[in-house]
Amino acid sequence: MPVPLPKGGDAAKPLVFEGPGVRPEEATPKLEQGAAEWRLPPERTRTPGNYALRTEDRSWQEGFSLNAPAEESNLAKVEPAAIEALTGPGAIVAVGKDFDLGALLAGKSADLPLLPWLLLTLLVLFALEGVLANRFYRLGRK
Repeated sequence: MPVPLPKGGDAAKPLVFEGPGVRPEEATPKLEQGAAEWRLPPERTRTPGNYALRTEDRSWQEGFSLNAPAEESNLAKVEPAAIEALTGPGAIVAVGKDFDLGALLAGKSADLPLLPWLLLTLLVLFALEGVLANRFYRLGRK
């Protein structure tokens, strides 16, 4: 992406490049003598956002924006075969008025015998943390 450079007295001043994800070593671009434009490196055009190329004393500034690729905002419906290739067969369920979630989950439930015990342990730990936090908080107050 070409960015026009300053003309006249500002052409000799050092430039600062600002924008999302610009590393310190990229913040001061190296320019050729007498160049009319600076070309943004291709790897920098992958991050969308607002960018600015300016002189250090802010007497000249040129700004531009880069948009996200159009493919990222494609909201077309994905084919069921593409989804099932990632998640396995039978992962897509057509939803209608006669949809029974209980029957669907009964056939696909995983065997988790320790889950209730893990949840109870977590509940006890949270309660214990609350009691201890309130006890020590009172000790610090006068």
